[in-house]
Amino acid sequence: MPPEKKKWFTRKRVIWLIILLLIGAFFYRNTILATVYSFVDRWHLPHYAESEKISETQFNNLQSDVKITKDYREIGVMPGVGQKLIQAGLFREDLPEYYKMLIYDKLKNTYYYHDTLSFELDHTRIYKIEPHTVEPETHTFPFDDRWKATGGLSCFSCGCSCYMDKDLVISNGQHYINVHGENFAIRSDRQGIYYLQPNNTWLKLTPKVDGDIKITNGGCVVSYHVGSRAYSLNACES
Repeated sequence: MPPEKKKWFTRKRVIWLIILLLIGAFFYRNTILATVYSFVDRWHLPHYAESEKISETQFNNLQSDVKITKDYREIGVMPGVGQKLIQAGLFREDLPEYYKMLIYDKLKNTYYYHDTLSFELDHTRIYKIEPHTVEPETHTFPFDDRWKATGGLSCFSCGCSCYMDKDLVISNGQHYINVHGENFAIRSDRQGIYYLQPNNTWLKLTPKVDGDIKITNGGCVVSYHVGSRAYSLNACES
């Protein structure tokens, strides 16, 4: 009689395997959910489906209608901008450099300034600076609850703001926000490009994108990367 082979899938081993899988699923539940949401998101965003695939060369040749400046030294000395911010008490040198952002809308020759930390406080106030104005003008837009951090112990080291960004882009009066970061700080299905519609509500255009976005064609066309592929989408037709 040949010796009986030992069964690997014994009842005891299966029970231990299930326990280990459940423990792993508990600790990585945000990542698992984010991955599932991301796949669902890609197939249920009609505007993303309408995006036109473009080549990397086409993307690199695009000249964006918007310039973003995050160097506080450059912002502080910018003629007609830095001085107005300083006089109004809005330019806070105590904030780290990565919290400051100046948006230049080339088509309207208008600057918008805000510290990105305010997004963590659910504020939606930025400051509009035009050549003919003496003081910066307060400019507001609605906040979307989908931009809130997931929170929890995952962000214990320095807060979720260290692991997520909400990059505001304004071109020819069109507002976009690119929400991105680590999945434990903000769920993957909430990341992506949002567009402010005429009815003052935010429409999510894309799933999570990689890298910077470019705005062209009078503020209507947004170009971006998902993975290694580049796309363009006309938001004004959404």
